[in-house]
Amino acid sequence: MGWLPVPMMGATLLVVIASQLPGVQNSIGKIAAVVPVYVAFLLIMPVLGRVAVGLLRYGRW
Repeated sequence: MGWLPVPMMGATLLVVIASQLPGVQNSIGKIAAVVPVYVAFLLIMPVLGRVAVGLLRYGRW
């Protein structure tokens, strides 16, 4: 049962995204313009998190 939340969350996300597609089809250009910001966030934040953990010495007992 420990693995069940992952596919259920994925299914929920799929349903939510599918329900919103008709409303945002006219704004797809504006949405695509901000995708690089989200990709940059995705790439930068794990590195910054690792640096913060190192500086604050979290996880070292």
